[in-house]
Amino acid sequence: LYDHRWTVLPCRMANLPCDDVAPSVLLSWLNAIFDTSFALTDGVVTCLSEFINDGCDLGLIYGYLRPWWPNIRAENEFKSLPAEMLARRQQDYELRSSAMTSDRITNPKIPPRRVWDLYANRVVPYYALEPGTNKCYKKTQLSKRLWAVSHSWRPLYERQSVLTTINGRAWHVPIPKGTTLNEIRDELLILGAEYVFLDV
Repeated sequence: LYDHRWTVLPCRMANLPCDDVAPSVLLSWLNAIFDTSFALTDGVVTCLSEFINDGCDLGLIYGYLRPWWPNIRAENEFKSLPAEMLARRQQDYELRSSAMTSDRITNPKIPPRRVWDLYANRVVPYYALEPGTNKCYKKTQLSKRLWAVSHSWRPLYERQSVLTTINGRAWHVPIPKGTTLNEIRDELLILGAEYVFLDV
């Protein structure tokens, strides 16, 4: 049930570091992944350099760009992407800041902060899911492409906590003993999932 518009990155590709990669090389990788033929223009260099300078790996870059790439018709449109993503990040920050007053939650219908992009095999911020200004931030509506999975309710003796490159080794992820995140990813992809909120 994979969505065949998208490439499912193998782990070894997602893990490719890009902090020392030239924009031309990164563009050739992305053109191959997206099956496109964009040329290396100033706008493309500006956009890709942001990710390179941030020390992103190929999986994270793919996760950020995957929702935007199909809407790009010309190379000069790349130039505005960093500003658009920054605006989405600011919108996300304002939404989360307004969710609490003093010590009280005033808006419990906030989307998750981060989600697992199964195609990129990377955790990305929720605001990276869909391009456009307000699609992800209607008051009560989550993206229809988002699933939720929780293993944290299982007893301690039935689960393990793992560190993973999927979230940049930023926090431990609880999963059942006897399985791996790769196996969980494969199963979710077979079921038709694309983005997953993984409860930790």
